[in-house]
Amino acid sequence: MRAWIKNNGWNRNLIRLGLVLALMLAFTTSQATPLNFYFFGDSLTDSGSSVLNLFFNPTAPPSPPYSGSSFSNGPVWAETVGAAYGVPITWGVNNFAVGGAVSADLNAPVTAGQQLATTVATGGVLGQTAHFLSTTGGVADPNALYNIWMGGNDFLNFLNAPPSDPVALINGILSNIGTGIGTLVAAGAQKILLMNLPDLSVSPAVPDPAKALVSALVQNYNLALSAFALGLEGQLGIDIWTFDVFGLLAANSGSWLDSDGFLGIGPGESALTCLSVLACALGGDSSPYLLFDDIHPTEEVHALIGNAVVAHIPEPSTLLLAGLAVAGLGFQRRKAA
Repeated sequence: MRAWIKNNGWNRNLIRLGLVLALMLAFTTSQATPLNFYFFGDSLTDSGSSVLNLFFNPTAPPSPPYSGSSFSNGPVWAETVGAAYGVPITWGVNNFAVGGAVSADLNAPVTAGQQLATTVATGGVLGQTAHFLSTTGGVADPNALYNIWMGGNDFLNFLNAPPSDPVALINGILSNIGTGIGTLVAAGAQKILLMNLPDLSVSPAVPDPAKALVSALVQNYNLALSAFALGLEGQLGIDIWTFDVFGLLAANSGSWLDSDGFLGIGPGESALTCLSVLACALGGDSSPYLLFDDIHPTEEVHALIGNAVVAHIPEPSTLLLAGLAVAGLGFQRRKAA
């Protein structure tokens, strides 16, 4: 048997491939340490700033019906991501998102007190990255994944004071996000995850006459964000991934009730909110609803987004193992040639 294996190149390669696979399995086991995560954004990601800013922000979401730490009836998507990796997500530690944040320095004010609290502590994406670095001595872990999900409040503010040039609105959001990324990269960050925007037009907060415009603007922004991320990745020499929230929720739009109570939210329609239905508002099943209130997703939708992001995140060990396998097979081919 030993002589047969020795003289059969194909079987030698199979044995060597088996050794490589065994090494890969052992390496995967030894590299099971969870990633570190840092989150920057608005109320879609905020997991506790409203509680800490309660003294300045009397309009913080009341509990009940809100969860007590988020602008929803349960954990936000970032907490789902953290749980999948065994990483607790804590505001002010690895989550710096603030409800009401826009992409610039200042947040969308609800009260003068809230504006003071959020501006001094965190601001928008620029202030949030500065807040983060103030907790780390100005250093960003190059092995961590940094998430930025911004822009929703910029568009909602657009409804109150439409700019003369909507393109400038999109470019302004991208410029602010780019500045935030630049700040993180200068401190050592190498891995960025950007989230695009969902179709904000399904919100009851968007008037029917404005729905088509808002939907078109969001889709144009999402296209611009993808191109922007690709260009910035090459310019900075880092890894930037984008996640398609718009596509994820659109693909599941048939799962939620529209404002008339029918299953499926079509173009130009508003979502029925959990808080508008007494049974749901009192703590009942919120799974048939896309939105908890007029603009914030239910806990089930947060879980949907979080789990999809987990599936989307590249595993560093997986990428390295794939490289080891290819390199090992390549070595065998060169040796046999």
